[in-house]
Amino acid sequence: MKKTQFIKNRLNKHRKMLERLEALKEELSFIMAKYGSPRSPNLFSVPSGGSGELTETEQIVHKKMELEEKIRIAAAEISDDWSELSPLFNDLEPMQTLILNLRYQYGASWKDICKQIYGRREDYDGNMDLYMKRIFKEHGRALLSLSEQCNA
Repeated sequence: MKKTQFIKNRLNKHRKMLERLEALKEELSFIMAKYGSPRSPNLFSVPSGGSGELTETEQIVHKKMELEEKIRIAAAEISDDWSELSPLFNDLEPMQTLILNLRYQYGASWKDICKQIYGRREDYDGNMDLYMKRIFKEHGRALLSLSEQCNA
């Protein structure tokens, strides 16, 4: 196994958490767009003795509330996880820290990272592959540094 594999897996675990959160947000967005923003039912004024089945609106409201709670929990877990990871970046070069933050804290794609860092350069469009290689090299150096920290 590569000596960077442990830290790579750890960072990718965090990235997967971000992807799950985005998926939950997308699902909530879909529900909101399709069904509007139904208000939560006032459970205290619901008369008793009904059929016990929820209406379609009530089902949507419950699903919306369930998703909002899952999003809140996922966001808190991501925050806690990042609090564990980010101190590891203290000894890295600033460019390495930037790349890791963009990739793993914000979930940016490699292309977006490259454009963010080098996109304002006049030769960016013609040399995007060169700049992308720089990003990958710095990322690799960061992983090596982190793996040495974890094994020390």
